Parts: sequence; structure tokens; C-alpha cells
Amino acid sequence: MATLKRKLWVGVGAFVLAGAQADIAADGVHAIASANAAGRHGEGGEGGEGGEGGESGARHASSAAQSQQYLTSLALLEGHLDVGVRLYRDGDAAAARTHMKHPGDELYGKLAPRLKAYRADALGTSLRALKAAVDSGKPVAEVDGAWRRVRADIDAARQKVRVDTKTQLAVVVDVVRTAADEYKEGVANGRLVNAHEYQDANGFVVVARRLVESMHPSRAVEKQAVEQTRGALASVEDAWPSLSGTGSLPADASKLYGAASRIDLARSTMR
Repeated sequence: MATLKRKLWVGVGAFVLAGAQADIAADGVHAIASANAAGRHGEGGEGGEGGEGGESGARHASSAAQSQQYLTSLALLEGHLDVGVRLYRDGDAAAARTHMKHPGDELYGKLAPRLKAYRADALGTSLRALKAAVDSGKPVAEVDGAWRRVRADIDAARQKVRVDTKTQLAVVVDVVRTAADEYKEGVANGRLVNAHEYQDANGFVVVARRLVESMHPSRAVEKQAVEQTRGALASVEDAWPSLSGTGSLPADASKLYGAASRIDLARSTMR
């Protein structure tokens, strides 16, 4: 597993555990959602970011960072599953199974306390059903139906936090950088060395594109940043001539790292 992803999951686990403990002690598990709602007064619009100071500003920064990590975690989970379902449709059930995630897996486990706090833990049930369908070799139509339910539950979990366009783009940067880490482990000297990591990288970039297309920028600077992000993501499409990774691969991880940097630069223009 890539170094950056390991650091990311350690961070996710820490903020989930700390946040859950603090809020449960204060007023039970529902307090997490209440605290997040209170923090959203600053997150919802970029105009309040620069004017906050002291303890209020620190709380806002912490809330925004936690929301970013939460949304990044959901995106990475979706990316794993997305590529797994596509492999299953292509007839590679064995490879598909390696990308399926279960509520007992570490990946989901990092999210579980916050999902429970938000009453979004239906995702665990739909994940279990998708994994069972793939593991037991169900027809593609049945797997697709289970996948649609998982995606609906992931989307519902995303709606539990409200963030501005700048934070949404920060999530895209996190996801693309993680994709670059995975690609670096999967491809060396133009050849496939680890199919799983190469495929994960593809799933992450596919989800990054979905995140961008779901954005609703309102200001001119936001629209420009989103358009530049689309261009950066389009520039790495040739990194995956196929999901199998057979033959010569025309890209290397530097291309993905470059795309992540371009997106981050576009994001930095927003105030």
C-alpha cells in the first residue's frame, strides 16, 4: 500500500476516534452530527474563511479538515469498488474480488464511527451485499444492482457534510495524489508490476472525475478552477490503455502527480 495512503488512513482513524470520543462524552453519538452542523456555518461559503480568528477560526479549520478527510475516505472506498465492478463486468471475477470491501475491512472500519454518528451506516449493509454478490458469482445484472445501492449509500453519506468548492477540490487533490502513489507501485519502466495497485489508481481517478462533475461552482474563480481540474484529469486518461494493463504503458506516476499539482494550484487561486 502506498505511503501516502497509509498516512491518510492513520489520520482518518485519529480524527474519527478523537471526534467520536469528544462528542459522545458531551452528548451521545448524535452530538457529532450537531457539532458538524454548527461548523458548517463557516464551511458553506469561502467568504468566512479569512475573517475568522482565534478559537472560532481554529474550530472551523479543524471541522473543514475533518470533513475533507471524511470525504476523501468515501472517495477512496468508492474507487476500490468501482474498479472491482468494472473488472467483474469484463469477466475477471478473480481480480474483482480483490477490490471488494467488506464492513469488517480496515478501510471501512476507519469510516464506521462517523457513519454511525451520521446515521449513514446503511452503507455497511449494502457493502456486504455487493461483496457477497461478487464472491458468489452472481449475474452481472445482480452485481450492478448491488453496486447502485452502494453508490446511493455513499452519496447519502457524502450529503452529511457540506463543504465549499475549495474543500471539494482539496478532496480531489487527495484522491489523485493517492492514485499517483498507487500507479507508482503498479507500473515500472512502462510495464505492469502490480495489477491491483494499477487498477486502484484507475478507480480513484474515475471517482475524482465524478466528484468534479457533481460540483456546483457559482463564482467565476470557482468555475475556472473546476474547469482547470477537468483539464488536469483529462490529461491522465491515457495512463490506463486497459484495466488489465497488458502491453506497454505510456505513462508513469509523474504524470498523475503533475495533475494533482495542477489541481492544487487551481484550488489555491480561490479565496
